[in-house]
Amino acid sequence: MKRANVVAPICEYVPMSAPFDPNSINVPQVAQTLRDNLANLVVRDQSFASSLLGQLDRKGLSNSQLYWLNKLSEKAVGAPELEREKTKVGDLKGIMSLFDKAQEHLKFPAIVLAVKGSEDFGDTGEEYNEYRLSVAGDRARVPGSINVTGSDKTWYGRILVTGEFEASPRDETPKNLIPGLARFAADPVNVAKESGMLTGKCCFCNIGLKDERSTAVGYGPICAKHYDLPWGRA
Repeated sequence: MKRANVVAPICEYVPMSAPFDPNSINVPQVAQTLRDNLANLVVRDQSFASSLLGQLDRKGLSNSQLYWLNKLSEKAVGAPELEREKTKVGDLKGIMSLFDKAQEHLKFPAIVLAVKGSEDFGDTGEEYNEYRLSVAGDRARVPGSINVTGSDKTWYGRILVTGEFEASPRDETPKNLIPGLARFAADPVNVAKESGMLTGKCCFCNIGLKDERSTAVGYGPICAKHYDLPWGRA
């Protein structure tokens, strides 16, 4: 299929390696650039872009939607995507072993880590941050990587199979996240236990723990079976 001619952009593009600041773009100009170059996108992206442009005209966009408006505008004019920041967190063999075992029983296994040491604990009133780790499926952008989200569902990035954390281009990485992931990679079973004991909730299913045998290890008997971990032993 012949590519449509590119109309020169009339805005400065935000480097995506840094957290996205919606105030750093001229929204009307970005929107016009996207409209002028819409035909250069694949059909699926055209549909998404048209939806964003329509909502922008009707009632405006959220910060997350503005990120995608700018992203699609860059994509339409062929602006190169900057490499995302990567930080080594360690060998993933232990973590993936937990997930591999759980996937024998669960379709979407997850691990919830409670990590201390941040200056910003959000509105929870607790002196730790919770991060949810889950394996990306076959249709994801990076299959087999581990997605990392916050308790408010903010996507902070992914852990690649190389053991590197690839940060989100939209949101700043919390200060305690990288050290927390490094500790988890070094000793996944014990760090997961510590997390459950800290929160009083299972570090896998995030359900509150009541039995003394569960609070002693940080997870319940059902998840112990799913993840092939000891439970209720002296």
